[in-house]
Amino acid sequence: MTYFENFFRFPSVEADMENEWVKKASAESMSKEQEFNVDYVISMTEISSDNEVMSISEGWYPNEYSFNDVKQTHKFPCTRVNFSIEGDFLVNWPLKEFKVKWQKFQDSLPQLEVIELNEEEAKDLINKYKK
Repeated sequence: MTYFENFFRFPSVEADMENEWVKKASAESMSKEQEFNVDYVISMTEISSDNEVMSISEGWYPNEYSFNDVKQTHKFPCTRVNFSIEGDFLVNWPLKEFKVKWQKFQDSLPQLEVIELNEEEAKDLINKYKK
């Protein structure tokens, strides 16, 4: 088993912040209002299986076209996910698709075996590894 074998892989939407700073500086120098359309990239992200999904919500791409499309169709192209360790991601899958893929990933993880010990067995185990 490799270290990255139990990582969840998904396409994430990220703003191209370097270009956004250039656009902002240009708009400010020309005394123009900055537009709503954010340049973004879609990249593949992998996170550890130690993450839990804390919250999920439907979302849209960071631009005016996607926002208006959602207003008209009421269909969201993305899912905003808050992971317990990694934080927030805008995932390039609709909510239903994200849920199915996340569940499939969770089901594929090796299950931990729980062993119940009585007090005597626990003491024996501790003493065995104390030496």
